[in-house]
Amino acid sequence: MPTTLLLYGIFIVFLIVSLRLDYRQHRNDKAISIKSALWETAFWVAVAVLFGGVVWIFRGSESTVQYFSGYLLEKSLSVDNLFVMIAIFASFHIPEKYRHRVLYFGILGAIILRLLFISVGTALLSLGVWVLAVFGVIVLVTAVKMLLEERKKQQAERRKKHSEWGDEAIDYSQGMVATFVKKFLPVHNKLEGHDFFIKEQGKRYATALFLALVVIEISDVLFAFDSIPAILSISQDVFIVFSSNIFAILGLRALYFVLEAVGNKWQYVSYAVIGILFFIGVKMLLSLVGVHLESLVSLGVIVGALAVGIGASLWHNQRTR
Repeated sequence: MPTTLLLYGIFIVFLIVSLRLDYRQHRNDKAISIKSALWETAFWVAVAVLFGGVVWIFRGSESTVQYFSGYLLEKSLSVDNLFVMIAIFASFHIPEKYRHRVLYFGILGAIILRLLFISVGTALLSLGVWVLAVFGVIVLVTAVKMLLEERKKQQAERRKKHSEWGDEAIDYSQGMVATFVKKFLPVHNKLEGHDFFIKEQGKRYATALFLALVVIEISDVLFAFDSIPAILSISQDVFIVFSSNIFAILGLRALYFVLEAVGNKWQYVSYAVIGILFFIGVKMLLSLVGVHLESLVSLGVIVGALAVGIGASLWHNQRTR
């Protein structure tokens, strides 16, 4: 059996077993405590590290460095998307005990969509080095956009301190996606357990749970347009990019409940991610003039930036306290 085919087989086994275990763990629709969320986050990190060992056995050190670089990059880029998910659940008034179910099926859809995006992205890269430069521009634009949004967020926080009501949150339940779905599907106004669809008087209705799932999937698609070009700067190997991407997003459900509990106390991590994106965008543009940085350099920059961001956030929170 060819090595690549065997590696895909091991990856699929890892994926199916992990998803099955996760589904059985949460089949009773219980609210997830911060302690459970931390343990599950550690579990998903351990699974990703364990599979990194498999990559090292079959592909060697270079592919392993690329795998962990892609994993850390996707994980760090996902943090902002998780805060969007928190706002989506609040907009649709989804109880805490049903949120893991929505995220679980959202991840299943994301796995299929990520494979499609990564396949298209790697196919485009075969057209020439200029495609990598275009991706570099996209990554730099994303970094600038995140920087402006972070500044707006800080200004909004300052306004809240001097305002009785603070800023009005985005209502995703009245957004364009939810409105579009309602045009094609009759929507029930109430939640009926954890069901996405219910039957009433012989007619099938979508529930608010299904609307939240659709909005989360669309937000992930929009997020992927920014994140996939960045990850393709690490490696153009479809398997490395896809496996690192999937193991990163598999752990997002547990990380969601951690972030929901601790709130936005990691403000400097966002700046670390912005710095990483600027580095990756420049790295992509440098490929036009024949300058190629080693994978180990990329991993070092990613780990170093995240360490500084986390350390600065902890220091700031301790000082504020």
